[in-house]
Formats: sequence, structure tokens, C-alpha cells
Amino acid sequence: MITKTQLKATLSDLYPNAKNRHNSVEAWLIRLICNETGCDVQNRLEDIARYGCISGSVGPLIYYSDCMAFYTKFSAQIWYKIEAFLDTTGQTLGDFLNGFSTPLDTEESFQTSLAWFAVEESATRLLERVGAW
Repeated sequence: MITKTQLKATLSDLYPNAKNRHNSVEAWLIRLICNETGCDVQNRLEDIARYGCISGSVGPLIYYSDCMAFYTKFSAQIWYKIEAFLDTTGQTLGDFLNGFSTPLDTEESFQTSLAWFAVEESATRLLERVGAW
């Protein structure tokens, strides 16, 4: 089982700089999960990584307006995560964007899908770093 302490230590490993650490997507996700009463941290991360935000598992990212605000706040990190994903998988940006299950035909759907990707990728990354995935 992953503990909140392990997650916070992993966050420090990922982001040695305190400012970057505090303002990261991973920190946002850890704060969200750690503030849930009685939460099984590992199961929550696994649900997000397996089923995605589209399942409604991340309450603050259900509505377009919230997803767009998240995208605006974390856009540089989101694009960094996309770039790293493309480097790792060898996909092109077009392949990546065409891989979404919902059409990216509006600004709302585009930003929402990218915000969800960043949170899902962060959940996966945290699980991998603590050896649970």
C-alpha cells in the first residue's frame, strides 16, 4: 500500500526545486487525494490511471470550465508531459491527438482532454515511481 508520506517523498524526488514541486500537476493530484477522508491512496491512483478522468473519478475536473482553468494553470507542464510521452512512445503529435476517444473539435474538448491526460499520466508516473505499477 502506498502511503501519503511515500507520495510526498516521491514528489520531492521528482521535483527537487520546492517551487516547481509545489506547483506541479503531481502536487495538485497528491493534495487532492490526501485531502480525501479514508482514501486508499493506491486504489485512487490506480483508478485514475486505469479508467481515466473521463470516468468522473477526479471531481474537480468534471466540468469544462474547471478543466479549462486547470489547463490554463498547468499548460506548460501539460505540453512538457505530452512531449515526454511522444519521445517515449515514438508517436507523432497527430497520432497522439487522434488517439483521444472524444473529438477535439472545440477549445473546451481540446483543453479538457489534455488536462485529463496530464492527470492520468501523473497518476501513472507516481505509481511507477513508488514501485506499485
